Amino acid sequence: MTENKKKSPIFKHTPYRNLVIGLMISLLLFLFLAYHEMRQYGLAFTAHNILNSFQEVDFRFMMGGLVIVNLGFIALLYMLGTREEKLDQINKNLEQEVATRTQEAIYQGEYYRSLVEHTPLAVVSLDLEANVVSCNPAFERMFGYTFEEAAGKNVVDLVVPESQLAHAVEVGEVLASDGNIEFEGMGKTKTGEIVQIVFRGVQVYMHGERIGSLGLYEDISERKESQQQLIMAKEKAEEATKAKADFLSNMSHEIRTPLNAIVGMTGLLLDTELDAEQEDYVETIRSGSDSLLVIINDILDFSKIEAGKMDLEVQPFYVRDCVESTLDLLVSKATERGLELAYMIADDVPPVVLGDITRLRQILVNLVGNAVKFTSEGEVVVNVTRLECEGKVCTLKFSVSDTGIGIPEDRLNRLFEAFSQVDSSTTRKFGGTGLGLSISKRLSNLMGGEIWVESEVNKGSTFSFTIYTEVDPNAEPKLPPNSNERFDGRTILLVDDNATNRTILEKQTASWGMQPTAVESGPEALALLRSGQNFDLAILDMQMPEMDGFTLAQEIRKLRGEDQMPLLMLTSMGRDQAREEDAKFAAFMSKPIKPSILFETLQGVLLDRAVVVKPEAHQSKYDASLAEQYPLKILLAEDNLVNQKVATSIFGKLGYRIDVAANGLEVITSLSRQPYDVIFMDVQMPEMDGVEAAKQIRERWPADEVPTIIAMTAHALEGDHDKYLSLGMDDYISKPVKVDVLIEAIKSVHPAAQQVQEANDE
Repeated sequence: MTENKKKSPIFKHTPYRNLVIGLMISLLLFLFLAYHEMRQYGLAFTAHNILNSFQEVDFRFMMGGLVIVNLGFIALLYMLGTREEKLDQINKNLEQEVATRTQEAIYQGEYYRSLVEHTPLAVVSLDLEANVVSCNPAFERMFGYTFEEAAGKNVVDLVVPESQLAHAVEVGEVLASDGNIEFEGMGKTKTGEIVQIVFRGVQVYMHGERIGSLGLYEDISERKESQQQLIMAKEKAEEATKAKADFLSNMSHEIRTPLNAIVGMTGLLLDTELDAEQEDYVETIRSGSDSLLVIINDILDFSKIEAGKMDLEVQPFYVRDCVESTLDLLVSKATERGLELAYMIADDVPPVVLGDITRLRQILVNLVGNAVKFTSEGEVVVNVTRLECEGKVCTLKFSVSDTGIGIPEDRLNRLFEAFSQVDSSTTRKFGGTGLGLSISKRLSNLMGGEIWVESEVNKGSTFSFTIYTEVDPNAEPKLPPNSNERFDGRTILLVDDNATNRTILEKQTASWGMQPTAVESGPEALALLRSGQNFDLAILDMQMPEMDGFTLAQEIRKLRGEDQMPLLMLTSMGRDQAREEDAKFAAFMSKPIKPSILFETLQGVLLDRAVVVKPEAHQSKYDASLAEQYPLKILLAEDNLVNQKVATSIFGKLGYRIDVAANGLEVITSLSRQPYDVIFMDVQMPEMDGVEAAKQIRERWPADEVPTIIAMTAHALEGDHDKYLSLGMDDYISKPVKVDVLIEAIKSVHPAAQQVQEANDE
């Protein structure tokens, strides 16, 4: 099949065709004039005669004019042809643009129509009276009407339930006033079912005139149901959390109540005359009860953190005090295992920071306690460094390194999980709840830091954590008395087999202007002395291989005599009185050595000041004269018979004869018979609990006759202190009761102590 092509018309003008036509006309005119000239002279019309006629002047003149006129005519024809071609091109362009715009309009119409048909939103077009003009399939599905059923009907009658009619009128008024609207409400389907919707109404204009409105409906029933389920789940979780907190509170009370009896009775028993075997038995009982109390506290702390109820205090404290108090708690355990316990604090660490010293100490106790537990020989060292400071805010890093058994690499990821342990087998050697590291991690996170571990099997581990803290700008370092005095130029010999201890002693003594020389064994020290080197002072470690500190001291005395060089003994073990007499030490210092104690000891030895060589004699916690110093009439409210006995004995040891009530009703009766200065009130009692008893006391008695009421309870969750104060108690003591805490409470109640406090407040 051949393609039929449209041919151009013959007389269609173009610039080039017009030029040819003009030339042809010029040629014809030229021939006509030549022919006319030949006829006039009777000449034959030949090419020769035509050319000869150009020699005539009049003919040339006439032909020149003809040429000029013809050229103008030719130019006019060319211009007309050009204009016609341009008009033709313009017409072509217009036709093409019209076709393109028509195609685009058709496409856009189909596109927007497709959008409306396939959108999940129900779309309805309304006229000025809110009658349905058109609707999409989603509208039909949502409300159950076909377009034929909905067309021309008022949308309010179709989809608005009776409860929403008043709101529908408001919506109509907003739309009629040329406004757009969006609200969340309800709609009804053809079958009367109620659905949750979001409605959006917008105005529709054409040529600047409002012709109706467009309504968009979104079904949010599933979303609302999901939200309701989330709310219900949240409420259930809150109820479960409250139930868990109540359960923990009750369990704390139930466990601590008998534990209070165990701790109290063992404390009383240890204060009596016991032989060595009996004292060992009682110490074992107390150690077991202390361990049980640690486990209970771990579980309670973990539960508080899980419930998001762990609040941190922000108070200034000395970093060194925190570290030293931690090591004081664990030094006896380290000594039992023959471990060196030491700490180093970098010089640029701020002396005082703002934070929660109790929780920081808790992390350190967990880490150092684990290090001691899993290390059979060697050392445990605490390092404190400053990572960075911006203004008052600093990041501090605490590291606890040991030379213990180490942790396999495949177990490292389990360390900080709750109730997880490296060895969870039934034959495991080391005990514990598996909560310590998990609690430490969460506490460090609460302090803005993180915790991690580096370990190698059989070589030891290093647990590190950071805290984000503020520096107290007004605080000054805690310095020992007469710390402005220095020991410039004094030479000191340091003998210790532990490299960490040598480093600590070297840095500390050098900072005071001394010239330290450190060696790691007795033979090395003796070699220095035999070579003629002299020292003003020597510090000897007691426990060293080859030659211990006592033997070394005896050898030094043989070389230098008794008075030439004072000797200080550094020990983490018990003292041997017989060997002390032979060695004649100037002073004894316990490990880990504290800078303040070392400074004071050096002052005493080098500057001829008194030095306490022997420890102070152990004093009983129970001061029988306390009742004479702070005479008070005391009532104890306690329903547990064993705890009654424990409390009565403790108060008796302090010189008090107390009255006992078994419940709140008996408290009211006792107070009706005679006045009391203080009531130690158990909270959980039968018939009438402590809270209700405190409430009735404050309602029945004038304010100046109400005794001080101290809650003494086994409830020990976070917030219990503030809780009981808000319920009418004046103070709070948790069980098991510590004797020193009880004594402080007694002192604070006495009028003399209150007067001192009031004076301080003024």
